[in-house]
Amino acid sequence: MSSRTAKSVMISLPTDMLEELDRVRKREQRTRSELLREAVSRYLASEPMRQIPIMDPEPGELEAIERGRVQTARGEYVLLEDLAKNI
Repeated sequence: MSSRTAKSVMISLPTDMLEELDRVRKREQRTRSELLREAVSRYLASEPMRQIPIMDPEPGELEAIERGRVQTARGEYVLLEDLAKNI
């Protein structure tokens, strides 16, 4: 990363998080900046997953989920691999 295009950012971390960061930094022989850049990069790469809207359940969905839980508890289920074999 070129220093001409990089900007400095100040962040605050809880003491225990900073201590863990420093343990990883020493073990991996990397700088705090390298680790934090990687963490931010991974977080930003997962952005599409954070865009899934949280919605209220449609009528009947909660009941259907509960029925499924009860059936599973009774052993009334099919494993995905078994289902795939029968397709």
